[in-house]
Amino acid sequence: MFFGKKIKSRMIMLGKTQTDLIAALHDRGYAVTASALSQWLSGTRKPRNPAILVEIDMIVTKWERANRFGSTGL
Repeated sequence: MFFGKKIKSRMIMLGKTQTDLIAALHDRGYAVTASALSQWLSGTRKPRNPAILVEIDMIVTKWERANRFGSTGL
């Protein structure tokens, strides 16, 4: 399973959407469009800045930890 599918399945388990992820990325200073994120997660396009993939993984991991401990933060 490649990166995008893993991220999407993790987000589904958390009840999070790509809109939630875009908002979290914007909060961290990344200007991301819905179209670009969708393309990265589907594997049809790679981001110009690969560091954003690390940031996406960190955001989802933080959501997972917050979910595990019963809080709802980003």
